[in-house]
Amino acid sequence: MSGTHRMISNDSTFKSLRRTMLGCSFAAIAACGLSACKNPDRSDRYRGPNAVAMKSQTPPPAPEPQTTDSETEGMKASSTSTSDRIIAMANESRLVTTDSSSELGLRTIWQSTTSGSGTYGIESIYRIGNELIVADRNNVLTNLRLDNGDQIWTDGSLPRKETIFGIDLFTSNGRNFYYVTTDTDVFIISSETGYIVNRQDMVRIPDTTVIRAGEDLIFGTATGRIVWHNTRVGYELRANKLDSGIVNGPIKIGKNLLVASIDGEVMLMSAGSGQRFWRKDMKVGIRNAPATSNYAAYVADQGQRLTCMELESGQKLWQFFSPSAFVGGPVTIGDRVFQFTQSEGLICFDALPLNSPQGMKLWSNADVRGEIVTAIGNDILIWNPERKTLSRIDSDRGDLRSSTTLPMVSMIKASRDDAGKLLLIAASNDGRLQLLESKN
Repeated sequence: MSGTHRMISNDSTFKSLRRTMLGCSFAAIAACGLSACKNPDRSDRYRGPNAVAMKSQTPPPAPEPQTTDSETEGMKASSTSTSDRIIAMANESRLVTTDSSSELGLRTIWQSTTSGSGTYGIESIYRIGNELIVADRNNVLTNLRLDNGDQIWTDGSLPRKETIFGIDLFTSNGRNFYYVTTDTDVFIISSETGYIVNRQDMVRIPDTTVIRAGEDLIFGTATGRIVWHNTRVGYELRANKLDSGIVNGPIKIGKNLLVASIDGEVMLMSAGSGQRFWRKDMKVGIRNAPATSNYAAYVADQGQRLTCMELESGQKLWQFFSPSAFVGGPVTIGDRVFQFTQSEGLICFDALPLNSPQGMKLWSNADVRGEIVTAIGNDILIWNPERKTLSRIDSDRGDLRSSTTLPMVSMIKASRDDAGKLLLIAASNDGRLQLLESKN
């Protein structure tokens, strides 16, 4: 080889040089790629202040493909199925599903969630005007609007170990307060916030439900006293006495009170003054609350007797003897009286039959068990807490009209709106609350 320009004639040397050049090119490309991944703006890092960035030219978008009729129908079907799934999921979260409520002639108004959950599930529900007060087992109170279930407030300042016997609304100086009666105190809480603003000490410990009469909170004690706790002065003003503990609590009938004791006394007295009108001794114990109408009282005793007494005088009008023990107490709905027994199930009586000293049994259904919730139309609703079933029974014949299983429901309560329409409240241990109404 000669001259300043050397010619490379060796093929192997040429191939080696070519591989080296290609390798360098690939390495450079790879380095650029890695650099771009780590810092996408690296190309602009050393750009001068007057430099102009080059913008990439984006081609115009391609025309959208035309969908066929079958594809359009498929998209609609997919959208419909998605909507159906959403509705199904919402329905599954309900304590009472749409199918179950329709089966019973009900429809859902709303479902809400309270503070109660798990072991602190809902313990009691109080309907006060257009609001609900829900207490869980930890004494946390939740205030809900009745019309839409919206939460107004929740508060957990009540002592956890207190037992709540009643919640009532009072007005003082133009402001509303809830009076919460427990086994030690009457707690006065703000209706706007739920905060405790005052308390009143109890002279005697309540042992029954509490009812309101004017300025007084009236309850029974374990020793048989009926106590009038006056909320204005903050202590007991008067009391009455039976021979033994009070069953369930006083029952208000107009301006009077009916009370029963566990040893078998039944007494009618004035709710305002405590004056006694009459007293009857059943000679045998009573374990369940009596039922009342505008004209009579009905008492089921441990001697397996259901006794109807005239409300004005206490005189016995009729008495039915059951071949088996009673389960729970009597319930009056319209001109009927209902009572569960161990052998005959649910029995229906005429409330005020003519010339029937032993009562007039209209029908019985041994297959019906549980608790009477309320009337719905000409039927009655029965809740069985053990089987978790809510059933609708024909009140004329005792036939089963419909029944549904509600596995998540732990409590059923009934109320009425201002027009008298049925409102049904279902509650669960996880804190859910559902309000339903009758369709007609």
